[in-house]
Parts: sequence; C-alpha cells; structure tokens
Amino acid sequence: MKRAWSWRTPLRAALTVAVTVAAFVTLVAPAAAHSALESSDPLAGSSVATSPRHIVLIFSEDPDVNLSLVRVLDARGAAVPGISAPEAIPGEKLQLRVTPSQPLADGVYTVNWRVVSAVDGHVETGAFAFGVGEKPAPGSEVVVELLHTSPWVDAMAVTGKWLLYAGLILLVGAASTSLLVFGGRLPAGGNTALRASVIGAVIGLCLMVWSQRIVVGAPSLLPLFLTREGKLLLALGVALLVSIGAVVAVDLWPARWSLWLLGAVGVAAMLVHVVGGHAASPSSVWLLNI
Repeated sequence: MKRAWSWRTPLRAALTVAVTVAAFVTLVAPAAAHSALESSDPLAGSSVATSPRHIVLIFSEDPDVNLSLVRVLDARGAAVPGISAPEAIPGEKLQLRVTPSQPLADGVYTVNWRVVSAVDGHVETGAFAFGVGEKPAPGSEVVVELLHTSPWVDAMAVTGKWLLYAGLILLVGAASTSLLVFGGRLPAGGNTALRASVIGAVIGLCLMVWSQRIVVGAPSLLPLFLTREGKLLLALGVALLVSIGAVVAVDLWPARWSLWLLGAVGVAAMLVHVVGGHAASPSSVWLLNI
C-alpha cells in the first residue's frame, strides 16, 4: 500500500539545511581568528624623529605575557642591548610593550615578535621595521626565527588531536548507541573498544601537552600549566581520568546508569576542549559557538 505523503520529511530536510548554513555563516569567522598583530607604536614602516620611550605591540587577542618574546634588531641584525622583557600595559589587555634602557640611535630597527594567545594557546610570529631619523626601505626587515617548532613537533600535535578526538567520539558514540539502539547494553566487543578509545584519548592528550610545551618555548611543564591553555589541558586531563573511571564502571556494572555516566563524562571532556578554543572567544554568538 502506498504511504501517504507527509510534509514532515521535506520540512526536516529544509530545517537541516537552514541550520547548517546558519552554522557556517555565524561560526566560520570566529573559528578563523588568531592572535595577529593589528598595530604598533611606532607603526610598521614609519619613521620617528626621536627614539621612542616604549615599543608597543597591539594584537587581536590577549597575549600571554609570560610566554611571549620580543627581539629588537639593528640594521646589521645584531640584538639591541638593554631592551626589556615584554610587559603588559595596565588596562590594555591586547597590548605588550618593551622599553629600551637608553635612547635608540638613528637608524632602522626590526621588531621580531612571538606571542602565545591567552585565549586558545596558539602561537603567532611576525616582524616589522621602523626607523629613527630615517624611513626604512621596503623589505628591510631583519627576520629571526622565534618559533620553537619542526615537522615532527607539528606531526606530534596533529596525531595527538586526532587520537583525542577519535577517543572522545568513540566514548560518546558507544554510550549513545548502546542506549538508543542496543537497549542499554554494549554489543560484543564493546568493552574492548571502550578501553582502546580511552587509552588513545589519554595518549593523544599527552602528545598535545608535550608539543604545546615545545611550541611555546616553556622550559618545563609548570610554566605551561600556569597559562589559561595549560589549565584547560589539565582540566581535560581530569575529565579523561573520570572517563577511565566511567569505562571501569561499565566493565564492572553494565547497566543504563553506567552508560549514561560514560556519555556524560565524554560530553564534558568535549566541552572542556571546545572552551579552550576559538569558540570561547568574545562574540555576540558566544553560546551558539560553544
């Protein structure tokens, strides 16, 4: 017998498309943000008549002052002596400044910078030139490498993220599928898959932490864990420890409540990870981003 046409199916399809398009329109821009240099004082490519009292850098996201570097070089590429470490400017969260201990002589200077975003822990580098008593020629910047990275460090970070993502997806997916499809029980081999997923997630987090420590140039794990990103990584570690407990609970007491616990802990770990990213950046659609 032919089933009667229902308006619900096309309505659901249209609603799905609308939500997807809205998500792309509202979420793509915040996700693409980074701690980029927006301006400086002196301005890039400018000339000032006298030595500036401070060199100020203004970024698009809050820089972590403890893990940021600024190097000032002269036209020969030598480091200018007496430049202070980067310091925060009271009341100006987006700004860092360094202070020369003595006036800069006439000439062209390059400011090399590396900042760690206090929003998500991402690292950005750059350089710009300015002149004292003369205008810098285009392309006169003397650039030095301040980023502590290499292909194997990048591979470590990417591998860690994929292991973490796969592990959390399997935890939440196993819990929801067991509850909704298999009547509140794990199918054959489910316990083994859960153990493998939580172990993979823990290994992934360890790789992420170690690669982040190398990239930001932290001499040990302690300075990293004092940053906002480091604290979120610690929180994610705690969530994974609780996830291990939930997997053990499913092993020992296979029941609906233990599966609900497993799913809830997995979702909480995902939320902690999301809060550590660009989704948590200040925005008019902050909650929707999360």
